Amino acid sequence: MKILQIGMGNVAGGLEAFVMNYYRVLVYMDIQFDFVCMYDKIAYEEEIRKLGGRIYYIPNVKKNYQGYIKELKKILKETKYDAVHVNMLSAANIVPLRVAHTMKVPKIIAHSHSSSCPGLIRKIMDNWNRPKIAKYATDRIACGEMAGRWLFGDKAFQSGQVTLINNAIQAEKFSFSEKDRDSLRKELGWENKTVIGHVGRFDIPKNHDRMLDIFQQIVSEKKDVMLCLVGPKEGLY
Repeated sequence: MKILQIGMGNVAGGLEAFVMNYYRVLVYMDIQFDFVCMYDKIAYEEEIRKLGGRIYYIPNVKKNYQGYIKELKKILKETKYDAVHVNMLSAANIVPLRVAHTMKVPKIIAHSHSSSCPGLIRKIMDNWNRPKIAKYATDRIACGEMAGRWLFGDKAFQSGQVTLINNAIQAEKFSFSEKDRDSLRKELGWENKTVIGHVGRFDIPKNHDRMLDIFQQIVSEKKDVMLCLVGPKEGLY
């Protein structure tokens, strides 16, 4: 089975990790992922190539709309994919869904990875495009209930038209190690502190403002505490 992945960015964020976590397993089940990239590079580029995946570099849809459509149609014409999997942070860009529909791809998957849409222009486009998703996608998937309801609507979610797929990980890779914990604390000077950590891109959906409000309340009651925020910058999608 051949699946064309669309929507991965050039930095390894949560969406990209989700796709790769599944790819690393499915590639040994005779399922091949290929990738569309509209940046200079794609996250996990070297690993994708090692796993046998092809990477198609096409024009950025925001800078060359017609060029993006032309190249995507060419890809779908030259290779008969069993499915196109469009990973979405909003409905601002539903062009891949529409093109896949036009090219008669058997399975077109719209996958919601978020539950909000920052930016006025993106919000306008999102509200305009959201009702059209059902016309083009054969399947609707979401990482959680909020993401499913937000992108596809309460009616579609409640009627069972949205499938939830949790962002699975290989848990053993993240098993607690007291030795590693103590080593990192010593290296960073955190030995006698309570550390609150968060990993996520610096963008509105991750709600850092609320996190800082909560942290301020904690600091007012406990002094030996610190907040560690880790993540790529916003604006990559």
